[in-house]
Amino acid sequence: MLEINTLEELRGNNVVIYSIKKLLDNKTYPGFSIMTGHMGVGKSTVARLVAEQLNTGDVPVHTFNFGMKVDMKELEDTVFKMNPYEPRAFVFEELHGLDKGQQTALLNMLDTQPPNVYIICTTTERHKILKTIRSRGTIWEFKLLGQRQLAQLLDDYLEAQGIDTMSRTAKEALLHSANGVPRDLLKNTDLAIAGEFTGEQLSALLGRVSEDLLFSLFCALKTQSIEFSTAVNTLMEQSSENKLPQLRDFWTRYLLECHEIDNPTIAKDKRKQLQELFSPEEAMKVGHTLVRATPDTLILELTLLNMELTNTSKRHQVGQQRDKKAVGTAQGVIISATEEGAMRKDAARVSRATINSLRLD
Repeated sequence: MLEINTLEELRGNNVVIYSIKKLLDNKTYPGFSIMTGHMGVGKSTVARLVAEQLNTGDVPVHTFNFGMKVDMKELEDTVFKMNPYEPRAFVFEELHGLDKGQQTALLNMLDTQPPNVYIICTTTERHKILKTIRSRGTIWEFKLLGQRQLAQLLDDYLEAQGIDTMSRTAKEALLHSANGVPRDLLKNTDLAIAGEFTGEQLSALLGRVSEDLLFSLFCALKTQSIEFSTAVNTLMEQSSENKLPQLRDFWTRYLLECHEIDNPTIAKDKRKQLQELFSPEEAMKVGHTLVRATPDTLILELTLLNMELTNTSKRHQVGQQRDKKAVGTAQGVIISATEEGAMRKDAARVSRATINSLRLD
């Protein structure tokens, strides 16, 4: 794992990091601050680096982890009853771990915080912190990293590790599996290096659907229902993870790269084949479907879109699947409310006819 020793080595959250560095340089860093954000975005690392810079001499940084049992009396004696001549910084990890009573006690302690004592808190659940505590401190909000920032971090890390042979497929799997979290990116990269996994193996291991499979699924949208059902089944067998973000990501990149942007991510032959399959209007329909869909309705939405794009009626679709004995996720029989009502009316007519015949007898 990459060891960060200075604030300059961090990636992402540039405005926050710049502001912190500016305050440290001007010796005006606030006495009480809270660093909030998703797990793994660098809050604890920044808190440690800030505390080390605020501390004078070789005094180690004292860290309290509120995710574990807390002795509030010890906390008060260690932090709030001292009157240091030189600045001292303390890190409070997982501030949300304190219950309401403990937070109230901490609030009272903050009223007696010595001038030369700095308290730097971290939390992933800002909403659990009392508003009165939040109002006392400076809030630093750490956000997830964008793809470019993650890609730069990955390249720098691979260079530092002496790795120059990682495939594009493997890098894409690592970047997308990170979901904006640098710690997850580096953790998975260490795994990839240690196991010497291929791009395909890494994609399967991290639950990442390959670009080829995504491409095949979109092509199958313009084929008859049985071929489309097979493509959907193959997609669902890849892993149990939510596929919707990956489908949206691929189609968004395709729509953008249709305009021949620099550094395309989708191969030219694949873009050309999709352009031949989908008219601009149909391409927008696919996009609208993916925007509208949820993880629970994705397969249904894609099935309905497939029927629309191929002019396949519901009865025809069911007939196809019976003829070819197709069984799978996307082949559930979809009966509209109108058809179901008609079926019920037919059943009612049969019942009435049976009753009448019995009366005549």
